[in-house]
Amino acid sequence: MENHVEKEQSMATKLALSLTSVFLMFAGILIASIGIVDQVWEHTLGLCMVFGSILLFDEIEHKSKFVKDIIDFIKDVKK
Repeated sequence: MENHVEKEQSMATKLALSLTSVFLMFAGILIASIGIVDQVWEHTLGLCMVFGSILLFDEIEHKSKFVKDIIDFIKDVKK
């Protein structure tokens, strides 16, 4: 039972990171499209884009393992 809980928490964490990375990418693009050239907004945009990119590429790199974990979890639940 603990194994199921750990897998579920792991998948939830990965999903949250994926959604966060996509949100940060769109937030960075939105801030850029508004056209505010204040230095604070430029730093915010840079941080959003960098952090979002790191999370997104990290998830893409581990995507095959993530999909395999989901399939294994579904098989375990069916048993």
